[in-house]
Amino acid sequence: MGGTVNDDEARLHKRTAVDLYNRVWELMEAEARTLDDDIEMVTAACASRYHWSIVGGPVQVATGDWQIARALALLGDGSAAIRFARAALERIRATDDAPDFMLASCYEGLARAHAAAAGDSPVGFPRFPGHDG
Repeated sequence: MGGTVNDDEARLHKRTAVDLYNRVWELMEAEARTLDDDIEMVTAACASRYHWSIVGGPVQVATGDWQIARALALLGDGSAAIRFARAALERIRATDDAPDFMLASCYEGLARAHAAAAGDSPVGFPRFPGHDG
């Protein structure tokens, strides 16, 4: 998907993408987050997607879009979440070798995004004290 990188750069991009992806999940699953945690969660999801755009394929980039949508929906930013959830869904629909679960995951992400846009707490994600989303 991205430009040409040497093997060392590719390993670094992949390791960074994976580490950031895992960090986002830690933050999403935290019982309570600060505003700084929320900002880290969204920026880490975007950074993970960026690194996958350099060394990953369509499935990895779609996974990045999906995770960004999940983080934004969790924070109540439904409009932006919908944009990323749609991007993930479109990318997976255009990919012949995507695992079957990816299509279902994309629809799940889109449902959470629409719930956030409607002002509802996405299923399975409680609203946290001190957050309007």
